[in-house]
Amino acid sequence: MIEQHEFEPVSARVAVATCMDEALTFKKGAIVFGLGGTAVSTPARGNLELFTPEHRKLIDLVRPTIYTSLTKLSRSLDAPLAFTSHRGCGWAKGMGIHPDEVSEVTEKVIENAGLDTRLFAGHIDHHHKPQPIGKDGKLGACIIRPPEEHLHSAESIIITTGGGITPEEKQILENEHGASFIISADYVSRALQFGLKSNYLEQFLNLQIDVAYHIMNNSALNIIIFDAKRLHYDAQNNNSAAEYIQSRYQQ
Repeated sequence: MIEQHEFEPVSARVAVATCMDEALTFKKGAIVFGLGGTAVSTPARGNLELFTPEHRKLIDLVRPTIYTSLTKLSRSLDAPLAFTSHRGCGWAKGMGIHPDEVSEVTEKVIENAGLDTRLFAGHIDHHHKPQPIGKDGKLGACIIRPPEEHLHSAESIIITTGGGITPEEKQILENEHGASFIISADYVSRALQFGLKSNYLEQFLNLQIDVAYHIMNNSALNIIIFDAKRLHYDAQNNNSAAEYIQSRYQQ
């Protein structure tokens, strides 16, 4: 089932490109852009059925443009962008990345994408409420799932198309739909402007959704399209992204 939601625009102090994990929690003032494992990858380690060599090449292909697009997008929101990694990342585990290496790998792919590694705010650890990370203290985050707990609790996938999602917006949707993976499609129009082919963007979106289903053992997950209306100039492209999602997943 696909539902569409819109809320009133809000301002934020920081934008964060982070994992899609439903257990990540952020302090008020953040706008969240979810990417599977923050789009990290390895050449040939881990689960080669879940992440085939073709999947890994795709991630390496789209990552620089998506990262750059999110950087430009965050500037238009007047919210500086920060990247994070986190403890207990299933995507990173599927890529064969040791838990102690996740932050290092994330910082390295940021550098390989041509961005300043200072955009990496830090590694999100397990706590019951958000803790400051990064030097300026603007970003507060935690993962509420304990390190020894490997079972996810997601019931839905929220796909953002209009400027990410705030913790408050996520809570409103989760009150109705249960814990949710967050997958960003907000960067679509900018990535197309930078010359990335639409079929690559679709494949990456599909991969993240497929991984979400795999994590939940292919349980039924509601797909929710959320347009925060923070990207007015991108309305046509965001509608196209929503229409594509509907065409693939409408039941």
